[in-house]
Amino acid sequence: MAADAPSPATPLGDAKAATRLARWPHAGTPVLAALDDDELLLAWLQDGTLQAHRLPIGSRTLGRAHFRHQPARPAELEAAIDTVEDALMRPHPPLPADRVLWPTGGFARVLPLVGGDTREDVEALFQQFAAVALGRPGAGLPEDGASTAAILVLRELMHHLGFARWAAAPPDSSQIAPHTASAARLHDA
Repeated sequence: MAADAPSPATPLGDAKAATRLARWPHAGTPVLAALDDDELLLAWLQDGTLQAHRLPIGSRTLGRAHFRHQPARPAELEAAIDTVEDALMRPHPPLPADRVLWPTGGFARVLPLVGGDTREDVEALFQQFAAVALGRPGAGLPEDGASTAAILVLRELMHHLGFARWAAAPPDSSQIAPHTASAARLHDA
């Protein structure tokens, strides 16, 4: 199966992923976004069936392909943005209308740095990374390629797939590190 092919099942553990998604404690339908070194997995429940979409944009693969410097340079950021946008625009099953992004895995590198749970909050953090690429002081931001890739992918996911908010799962979830579970929570309606 191609890396970006949609599939109704995922080796992440169909029952385990479906159970986690079904127990979502916040308003909205969760779309799990699991970033690892080599790929991004998007998974959600649609009419009780687990949907999965794998994209070949992992933190290590983006870093190796684009981030030759630490911190990344502006041209490297632009090239990485193009790669992520191209991957996100590939055909995939329709996302739920009331979707909420549930970032896990490699996103733990940057979630504690995001000042809130909205697309605008993620954009503000990305702009800080971009300012560092332009030579401004980083005020303690990580400069490694994996962190740069994580904030870039998070930003592009929210913009291009129409996520207004992100939320973390409860602290007992094995998908989220304990410190990220309290970083931001979607306010229940």
